[in-house]
Amino acid sequence: MERDRFERYGRACTVVAIEVLGIDVLQRWFGDEIAREAVDALLSSAVRRTRDSDLVALTGWGNIGVILPETDEVSAIHVINRIESTYDDWNERWLVSQSTRLGTAAARLAMGWASAGPDRSFDEAVVAASDRKDEAKRRAEPVAAGAGGPAGMEPVLRS
Repeated sequence: MERDRFERYGRACTVVAIEVLGIDVLQRWFGDEIAREAVDALLSSAVRRTRDSDLVALTGWGNIGVILPETDEVSAIHVINRIESTYDDWNERWLVSQSTRLGTAAARLAMGWASAGPDRSFDEAVVAASDRKDEAKRRAEPVAAGAGGPAGMEPVLRS
C-alpha cells in the first residue's frame, strides 16, 4: 500500500528496521513473559512516538519495522531517537531494577533506516535499512554476547 503511494506520487518515504538485541538471552534467563515485555515495550514505544500516518509492524521475534511516509532520512532520525528514548525509559525502569541479575546490554536496540527516493526504490530502502540494522547488530554483538547469563542464575526451565 505505502509502496504504491510512494511510487505514484514520488514523495519521500523512510523505512526503519529495529531489533531488540539479546531478546533470546532475556527469554532464556527470565522466561517468555519478560522477553514479551521487552518486545511489547519496543512496539508501544514505536506506536506512541510515531504519527497516525506512520505504519508500525512486528516483523519477527524482537523485530519491528516502521514506515514513515513523507519523511526523509534526516527527519526520520528524530522519530528514531524518540522511539529509542521511550524504549530506554522502559529499559531503565525494568533492567536497572534487575541490575544485580542482568547487565543492561541484554535489551539494547539495533536500528537501521533508509529513504526511498529518486535514486532508491522502496524495496531497495527496505534492504538498506535491514543492512544498516544488521551492521549495528554486528557492532553491538560483543557487548550483547557478554550477557550470556546473569551470575549465579540458571535459565528458566520450560517443560
